Amino acid sequence: VYAAILETILFKYTPSIILRTATHFLPKIAVLLVDFSIYTKLYNAVTGARLTNARFLEAGERIHILERYMNTREGITHKDDTLPDRLLNEGRASDPQKKKVPVKRMLPKYYRIRGYDDQGIPTPETLKRLDIC
Repeated sequence: VYAAILETILFKYTPSIILRTATHFLPKIAVLLVDFSIYTKLYNAVTGARLTNARFLEAGERIHILERYMNTREGITHKDDTLPDRLLNEGRASDPQKKKVPVKRMLPKYYRIRGYDDQGIPTPETLKRLDIC
């Protein structure tokens, strides 16, 4: 309940330029702030490997990209990149304007960040960088 109230106040009174800037840089900052080293240590203990935190993150990225690449080879396309109807067709209860998730507008940026082409397929550069192909 308190989070919904705070969210409404935060978004209502914070200038949009600040919100856009914060949401643009927040994922990069969050990765730097979150201490996930316990997962790296657990992985190292179970497998006997000696991965650093950076290599552990890279392994996660490789898994994600490889899974996406395999799925696209099996026929998954950018048309399958969507959200549940509720998120696409119903506005948030805490939002007086009942804004919906603009997934079609968000996908191109997501694709660029992930290293996909405009069809949602990992680019040859991304595959080469992660030593997949």
